[in-house]
Amino acid sequence: MKYFTICLFLTVTGLIGCDDSSETENIAPQINVTAPSDGSTYWKGDTVTLTAVATDAEDGTLDASSLEWSSDIDGVIGNGSPLEVSDLSDGTHLITVSATDSDGSTTSEQVHIVINTRFPILIEWMTGYFSSEAQAATSTDQYHVDVRLHMVRIWPERMDGYWIYVEQAYATDLANPYRQRVYNVYESGSGWEDLIYALASPQSYVGGWENPDDFEELTPENDLILKENCGLSFSWDEEEQNFYGSTSGNECTASIPGVAYLTSESRIAETFFTSWDLGYNDQGTIVMGPYSPYIFDKLENYPAN
Repeated sequence: MKYFTICLFLTVTGLIGCDDSSETENIAPQINVTAPSDGSTYWKGDTVTLTAVATDAEDGTLDASSLEWSSDIDGVIGNGSPLEVSDLSDGTHLITVSATDSDGSTTSEQVHIVINTRFPILIEWMTGYFSSEAQAATSTDQYHVDVRLHMVRIWPERMDGYWIYVEQAYATDLANPYRQRVYNVYESGSGWEDLIYALASPQSYVGGWENPDDFEELTPENDLILKENCGLSFSWDEEEQNFYGSTSGNECTASIPGVAYLTSESRIAETFFTSWDLGYNDQGTIVMGPYSPYIFDKLENYPAN
């Protein structure tokens, strides 16, 4: 409330009276949200810039620090304008900005924004039937041979990320895959991680990509063996418009003579993916692996849902 004093001068009687009990109602500030516009959409991990101006009839333009931003999903976001945030959860957010003037009057404005996640896209691109036949036909690298690879989702009811069965075999010997793995891909911060497991009894699941229900009898705790430190961390590459992933450090060990540790990197796109595994000795010298990544073209999509 704003208070002021009224004095009455009565010239006839010569009496002067003052009444300081009168008041006027305080006017709450007004807020103009300039960004983001209502209904704006972003990808998870994108920087969202929140900007607003608050003005008050008595105080004028309020200091930016008086603006408080919040989300109905993530709670309090922060204070100020502009305010940049890049860790909003995916979903439809009701963003509220509040301002308070010097007399304690508060007002607020709201906008809706949508944060989409690329996680389902990563899984959709990752699953399917792939072949390196085209690369093998032209490459002079001895490592680049025709390999066929199946990646199919299993355990769709689990809530701890996506689980994918992986089976790799030479095109000339499809009945005897040389690599069988189970990947657990999950969200981590603004990116994605995968844990890589070996099967305790791989021979029992050769061709399992044709019947994903065959894996229902298995559990990660009892039937899978974690390949520690061999998982990849993925992020979205805006320039390349695909996902890039790699291992970290030199802790992914191997039981291969002369190989102290392995590294791996991969790019996953809509119609292909690359895979580049290298083996190093104790001195950090490459002793195993191709000169360039394998290129696997996608021949068929498998259900990712």
